Amino acid sequence: MIRLILLVLTLCGPSLFTLPASAENSAINQSTNTDENTLRYTVGNHLYPAIFLDKATLAPSGYVVDLFKLIESQTGLRFEYIPLADGGSEASMFANKEIDIIPFENPRKARQNFGSGLSTIPYNSQRFLLIELNNVAMKIGIVARTQRAKTYLGDFIAPYQQPVFYNSIESLEADLKANKLDGIFLSEELITPEFLIANHQNITLSNARSITTLTSAMLFQEEHIAQYLKVNHFLTQLDSNTVTNLAKKYSRSEINIGYQPKTMAIILFISLLISLAVWLIYQKKHRSLEGALSNERARKRKADLAVDWFSSLLEGLPVGMLLTDKNGNELISNKLFRNKYNQYPLPNLDNLASKGVWSPEDQSVHFNFYKTDILHPESKELCHLILWDDVPQLEKQKSELASAHRVATDALAARARFTAMISHELKTPISGMQGSLELLHRKIHLEPENQVLIESVIQSAEQLERQLSEILDFSKADSGTMTLDNAPCNLVLELDQTLRLYHSACAEKGLQFQLDWQPTEYILANTDIDKIKQVLANLLSNAIKFTHCERISVAISLTKDVFQLKVKDSGIGMTPEQLVQIYTPYMQADSSISRQFGGTGLGMSIVKSIVELFNGEIAIQSESGIGTEITVRLPIATSPFSINEPVGIHFTSLIAQQWLVCWKVKTTDNIPLPTAQLDSDEECYPSLILERLGQNSLVLDKHDFFPPLQGHILVAEDNDIIRTVIKRQLEALGLSFVILPNGSDAYEQFESQPDDFQLILTDCHMPRLSGYELCSQVRHRAPELPIIGYTAYATEASHTKAKVAGMNELLIKPYSLTQLYQTLSKYLPQSNHTESPVAWLDKISAAEKNELLPVVVESYLKDISYLQAPDKRLKQQLHRIKGSANILKLDTLASAICQLEKMDAVPQKELDKVIKQLALIIEQGQAFLDKEKRK
Repeated sequence: MIRLILLVLTLCGPSLFTLPASAENSAINQSTNTDENTLRYTVGNHLYPAIFLDKATLAPSGYVVDLFKLIESQTGLRFEYIPLADGGSEASMFANKEIDIIPFENPRKARQNFGSGLSTIPYNSQRFLLIELNNVAMKIGIVARTQRAKTYLGDFIAPYQQPVFYNSIESLEADLKANKLDGIFLSEELITPEFLIANHQNITLSNARSITTLTSAMLFQEEHIAQYLKVNHFLTQLDSNTVTNLAKKYSRSEINIGYQPKTMAIILFISLLISLAVWLIYQKKHRSLEGALSNERARKRKADLAVDWFSSLLEGLPVGMLLTDKNGNELISNKLFRNKYNQYPLPNLDNLASKGVWSPEDQSVHFNFYKTDILHPESKELCHLILWDDVPQLEKQKSELASAHRVATDALAARARFTAMISHELKTPISGMQGSLELLHRKIHLEPENQVLIESVIQSAEQLERQLSEILDFSKADSGTMTLDNAPCNLVLELDQTLRLYHSACAEKGLQFQLDWQPTEYILANTDIDKIKQVLANLLSNAIKFTHCERISVAISLTKDVFQLKVKDSGIGMTPEQLVQIYTPYMQADSSISRQFGGTGLGMSIVKSIVELFNGEIAIQSESGIGTEITVRLPIATSPFSINEPVGIHFTSLIAQQWLVCWKVKTTDNIPLPTAQLDSDEECYPSLILERLGQNSLVLDKHDFFPPLQGHILVAEDNDIIRTVIKRQLEALGLSFVILPNGSDAYEQFESQPDDFQLILTDCHMPRLSGYELCSQVRHRAPELPIIGYTAYATEASHTKAKVAGMNELLIKPYSLTQLYQTLSKYLPQSNHTESPVAWLDKISAAEKNELLPVVVESYLKDISYLQAPDKRLKQQLHRIKGSANILKLDTLASAICQLEKMDAVPQKELDKVIKQLALIIEQGQAFLDKEKRK
């Protein structure tokens, strides 16, 4: 009713206001694929020229049928005509699955008319024109062949006008010529040149007004998703003029090239008549002035009548109507508004939405309102037009539900903020605990019992940090604040780190770990690699947790557009009932699972949220007692990786050779090359192949040797515990530093000595002056100085703020010493300082020297004997020596062995250098022992 009233107001009072247009979007639902390439259709109505049955052959014809033929030639699909069943209709055949598509349907009404189906994008549009033949047009002729067409098109006719429906344009023409109609409402396709010529006495295009534009699309059965996607893609690529050109084929007009004498005579005669008419008009112009004045008076009387009629319409409207100026002062109102709605105070019109439900304060009533802003025709000032109507009970309930939803959404947002705050407060002490434990762990290698205890505490802290991160990630996903933070990455290097970590976890549990990474050139991407690694880690963690024997299998494939991960285990599996709640937060298969295996029950919920964030897919197959298989597919745009240069190494592994082919690696011809041996566990990791080729970056773990760095660092940290941890970490890395408790003091220190510091390390959240603000101020003085920030907030907003402030990198607490070293080593050089010959002895207590040095001397003498005649176990022996060198703080020896471990074949001359260092250490140790004996 409101829509019809708005249309009446638009038609009768265009000088007062203009109504906004509305737009509707059709939803496209995906379904499963099918191998059927034949699509059935029928012709339910005679829709000339779109689709109709040829009277001679009874075969389907029209430009839609021609479009079918064009689709068939491009897609391999075939369209089959099915005659209309006796007593049936196109809608009933579609509902009964007797046909697969509706060829010609308005997408805005498709779901309303048929209840279901997939609507393609529009392939044609028809503009409908209203041509009024009289000043007051009452009977309007409309060509509508179906009841739903009559209902839909009839809504566009003003309430005071009477629609007259016809099944064909010919029947409408008959009544038009008989002067039975006051106007027509037709699509442009039906208003052909022949139609205009045949009815030129009754029709004038200057009186035509465009009322609406209807689009045409195809409606598919939902099970034909594959054919729907093909056709929809074809229509997307279709040139806009193609359908127009197809439709011209069915125009009844004919174009003749050249001229005929008879035609030219007619044209000449008409031209003479026109010239004569112009001359007569010119001669009698003064006589027409009086007639014009008379007509103007008649039009004024008619306008006065229209105004009176329009006023009576407003007064009789079944809804309240109010027109105000920009300040809310009443200009026009109708009777219903004055009698019913004017008793309530008006809301603030400037803040009022275009439509909705309004309830006055301290009142139990609710009103629908529709508001639009218009310009006054004379003053051009902004005015407000509002229509008021009572809210039915259902609408009232909807309003209450919407209000409840807003409250719930606000509560979720508040919970997310609270979780983020608590997470930050907990991650700071956890970071301090982990850093302290890591440093302590590096200092007590000589005490095995304490080492086991420290490792247990470290593992507990790491587990606590992971569970806290899971809760924070779930809170982000639940509140809708989780976003993708895309950055360039090498998928091979990034994912192999996680895979090798869980490979070791499988080995510790006695499980086989099988990795099938399909060789491909597409290993570079601009994506959120951390979230992909989180999905991989969660799936592998669950697989190892719930598997006690046999194996864990991982299959990875990468194409240009898709990343696919499949994790399969031989664990306890799940029942169908357990599968139903696999994604439910804080839920596990049953209570015994939580007691036996631990965990928060958020892992799979987070995985699903991340997959949905990528617009990806996840599928789970599981059988109780047999195992579980999980497949994840993520749409990721990748780019190819290639080396395109000769390499001086030869791989014997067939898998490695396949990777080299994908990467377009060139081999050096006719030159003997050293052979790279990869064992069965190594060859499945492409990152190891890149490492042998010199394409991998430095990767350290917590037991690796850290070559000391050189530089003076300014540190800003407000937490006492974290300051202590950072101090120990920087000392372990060989760096000098100044640590201050806030950003303000740090900036003053920098201002006083701007050239003394090679890098700034700062917490992002501090009182007085935050790390972001410190960075921004320093950037004005030293735009090239490296600045590293760290925070417990692992959010996209944190990374964005760091980038805007000018930070080079952002670490997320808690970070390990390895992560800190890898970050700092990008900006600081390695130290050229070498330890003094007996510096390592100074790092051992007096009590430990007498107990330890005899063992060191004896062990290194055996190592020298072995290195002088090495066998195939050379790498294992070197790794053992490196471990003892790290324990004894023999940094030079440990660094030299690290370099040897990277070689495929270790030259004897390099071994001789190691032997000389071992001999020097033995000499120094024996000299100390001899000195102790003489005391």
